Amino acid sequence: MRRNSSISRMALVLLAGLFVAGEALPVLAQSGLRQLPTVRSAYQRRVDSIASGEPEQVFSGAASVTPNHGAPWMVSLQVWGARRQLGHFCGGAVVDPAWVLTAAHCLAGAATTAGSAPEPSKIQVMTGSNVLFAGGKILTVDRFVIHPNYNVTEERVPVNDLALLHVTGAALEPLPILPEAAVADALKDGSKVRIYGWGTSSFRNAAPISNTLLFAFVDVVGTGKCNEPAVYNGVVTDAMFCAGLGFADACQGDSGGPAVAYLNGERYLLGITSWGVGCTDKKYPGVYVNVPKYKGWIQSTVGGTP
Repeated sequence: MRRNSSISRMALVLLAGLFVAGEALPVLAQSGLRQLPTVRSAYQRRVDSIASGEPEQVFSGAASVTPNHGAPWMVSLQVWGARRQLGHFCGGAVVDPAWVLTAAHCLAGAATTAGSAPEPSKIQVMTGSNVLFAGGKILTVDRFVIHPNYNVTEERVPVNDLALLHVTGAALEPLPILPEAAVADALKDGSKVRIYGWGTSSFRNAAPISNTLLFAFVDVVGTGKCNEPAVYNGVVTDAMFCAGLGFADACQGDSGGPAVAYLNGERYLLGITSWGVGCTDKKYPGVYVNVPKYKGWIQSTVGGTP
């Protein structure tokens, strides 16, 4: 997480899947919209980095540090058996005592074809600690469910970008989903949401992740403004929302983490970090999954646990 100039900003998550590859962003002649890179599995990208011997780099964090135990529903998804700082590839939010919600692109690439996602046993979940290198518990994953309609459009935008992981060995503290009746107010242009993550401080190859869990407040950018031709040119659906314009943002390694809204002083899950162009770009806000739109799917999946 990092801020632009003197303001801390959080490193944007899908950004762990879409942008970690470091591919060029060609300009689309008709709209001027920078084309998104090909979606890659954030997990696979991290595995490839470990195999290549990429040096472990961490920074202490320039954004606001989350108070100890201040976000008990926040987890780190990691490559099984790797050191925590090296293995972290995405964030996640607890939505049930045994289930974690994250972004589908954290596990799968541009499609959910056979072999495109890792075995559950290849993933570990860290919970109960704000620092990647110590404390908390490491939990195993016995299965995960990618949203059945997850796919990547011709514009390279992930849609229905959600996955649920079932963990074993602990009863987790869930973050409740924002009630549907409160969503419209929460998504008004200029409303603030709070984002969390251990992501990178800048959008560049091999940028270091944060040792400590960081947070930032970002302003919601109305869908109309977000869909203007010079911004995202109509690709943002009502199952997504935009937030952050150049001051605070999520970045690589934050994908799958929560965007939190407040209602009567209580915290609720509003979004999951999904995609965007760069980090803290004054033209392109971050894009998040509108989680309340998927409450039915989440409840049916969680309720269907054998």
